[in-house]
Amino acid sequence: MKRFGKWTAGFLALAMTATLFPQSSLAAQPESAAGTAVESETETEAETETEAETEAETETETETETETETEAESETETEAPDLLDKEFGEVNGQLYYFLDGKIADDLTTVQNVNVNGRSGWYNLVNGRLTPGPTIARNENGWWYIDKNGKVDLGYTGFAPYNKGTWYVENGKVNFNVTDVKRMPDGWYNLVKGKVRPGPTIARNKNGWWYIDKNGKVDFGYTGFAPYNNGTWYAEKGKVTLNVTDVKRVGDGWYNLVKNKVMPGPTVARNNSGWWYIDKNGKVDFTYNGTASNKSGEWIVLKGKVNFNANGTFHFGDKSVCAKKGKVDVPADVYKMAEAVLKQVGGKLHPAFDWSASQIKFTLKGVPVDPSLGSAYYARRGFQNKIGNCYVMAGTFYAMARVLGYDVHQMTGQVPYINGGFGPHSWLEITSKSNGKMYVCDPDFQNNSGVNGYMFNYGSPGTWQYVKYKRMN
Repeated sequence: MKRFGKWTAGFLALAMTATLFPQSSLAAQPESAAGTAVESETETEAETETEAETEAETETETETETETETEAESETETEAPDLLDKEFGEVNGQLYYFLDGKIADDLTTVQNVNVNGRSGWYNLVNGRLTPGPTIARNENGWWYIDKNGKVDLGYTGFAPYNKGTWYVENGKVNFNVTDVKRMPDGWYNLVKGKVRPGPTIARNKNGWWYIDKNGKVDFGYTGFAPYNNGTWYAEKGKVTLNVTDVKRVGDGWYNLVKNKVMPGPTVARNNSGWWYIDKNGKVDFTYNGTASNKSGEWIVLKGKVNFNANGTFHFGDKSVCAKKGKVDVPADVYKMAEAVLKQVGGKLHPAFDWSASQIKFTLKGVPVDPSLGSAYYARRGFQNKIGNCYVMAGTFYAMARVLGYDVHQMTGQVPYINGGFGPHSWLEITSKSNGKMYVCDPDFQNNSGVNGYMFNYGSPGTWQYVKYKRMN
């Protein structure tokens, strides 16, 4: 065994800072295709990532040897132990730390020692002087280890460790850095000091950026990237958060809302019209049926909303009625209306009489709100057979539409017996025989016992209708 020198007793440990060095300020903007810097954007859809991978402090190093970590020597100015009996020796071409004539194989730390006359902080793994580049720890943090196994306090950059890459600042791993940060060869996605690879998106103060498989911003990329249980559209490496459109990307057209792909089924628009969006957020040009958005349910033919669609439409076992592309009698109401029509012989007048006689009148628990629509009131009437004038009118409206009539549910006011006016609903319907418009009022017939079927406004013995308009 070859000897390399002895320690002198009572040496004073080399002072070494454990204070984090301040992070260098971010440049105004990533270069190349990034363009002009913008203010930091807040986007609830793309919120901060969930908890990062376990920090290096808690990771168990899995290198070539099994390591047993021990407490590092304190860096405070305490008196060092007697090291006269501690030496480095070479075994099979490797330098080992000896204690009492034996390899200190229980010593794994970054320690202040003297190797070949060079004093400094060195990386010991099971007593062996272990070179880098890598990072290693003692009780004061994680440190950059150079090719000689020594801490380099002048180094700022990346270092590999435990199948990952870590950001080092002035020789020490900075776990406080979560940012898209500029390095000499590009911009990288750092999460608690670790390079986080993609494909994904990540943010800094200048916006959201596409991160490639190496954890680096790719300013040449235009396409999609996954993030936070969603898919986002990046253009020239940046997610602008201002694209709301049905836009062609790659092999198809996609529904984007503030750059996020929004799945269906629904309908969404671009300059060419309104389109059916499938569960993947993509336009399906083969789809025929109905689809809904916040404005209602719509007739879709060959993937596009058809605003000329009027009448009854059958899609498999589903039937609906529509006006100008918008469904006014949805499939469930259509079935209930069809069932009643079968009971009354499929004729309009008996259908009117059913609405006037089979709906028990009540004002309790039934809203007076025209914005709820005819289908809402029809559904209540068919299911419960109780309601107010809006419910009576709604059931007759649905049956008239199933029979193919041009009909409109009305909302307005009629006079009270004790004076004043109150809310009321009835219908205007166009006769198929003469093309004239008539009033049908199931509640009027129910309340007065006088015929409420097919009369004109102002007819003797009928109510006075004022301040009215069509609901559909």
